[in-house]
Amino acid sequence: MNVIRFKAPSTCRVDARGALVQYCDYRKLELELAALKPLWQSPETIPAVPVGEEQEFWIAVHSQHTNKTHVYLAQYQNRPVNLDEDGEPIGDEDLLIDVDGEYVNSVGWVMNRQHTDFDNYYEKIDFNSDYQLLGWANYQPPAFEGVVIEGGAA
Repeated sequence: MNVIRFKAPSTCRVDARGALVQYCDYRKLELELAALKPLWQSPETIPAVPVGEEQEFWIAVHSQHTNKTHVYLAQYQNRPVNLDEDGEPIGDEDLLIDVDGEYVNSVGWVMNRQHTDFDNYYEKIDFNSDYQLLGWANYQPPAFEGVVIEGGAA
């Protein structure tokens, strides 16, 4: 077996498998991998969601019933009901209402659910000793770069 040896340029590195990787590609790869690995926050830390909005996050929960940890997407809502001196809600365009038309104070973790008879609705996630929030992380959806079809791109 013949072995070819050469001196790699200074812009290259050897990865864990012994393959040569050009430095700029190596840095790009590190950044891409870091973006895929979420930075988990403590369950006691509250996400910085502006008042009147909700944002989507990864959450990790442990179920005592199944004795497993699950990771899924959920929303954190910051939609408090603030009342004026007459007891009327302030900023009702940002408030949620229930099926009876009553305003709902919604600050915390929720799931967006679908219903066939009316618009989607939010359901509060009840964490307790049997269903514990372990942490949360920002959700960064991947950029859409097209669909690859055999023989070319779509």
